[in-house]
Amino acid sequence: RYGIELSTGSVLRCRIVGGTPLYGVVADHDVLVLQSEVAQAASALLGEGSVAYGLNLFHDLTHMSGGIPLPEINGGGVSMGNNVCSNFQKC
Repeated sequence: RYGIELSTGSVLRCRIVGGTPLYGVVADHDVLVLQSEVAQAASALLGEGSVAYGLNLFHDLTHMSGGIPLPEINGGGVSMGNNVCSNFQKC
């Protein structure tokens, strides 16, 4: 269901995650997601606590799971800027 699951205090950098039926990245508390690419997932990131993300590329997302719409970033999360989302818009 998930591409990568990160536990408290983790840092994800320079990873490509794709082909997941739900979330590309699931992150617990105090996690950084930097300079990574998430594609071909229902949603890019599920933050279950204080998650910061920046300089990422999120694209080819379906925004749907079991008929339920999902946002690109779901749950807690703080954008550090310069993220590019589905329609190549900054998010």
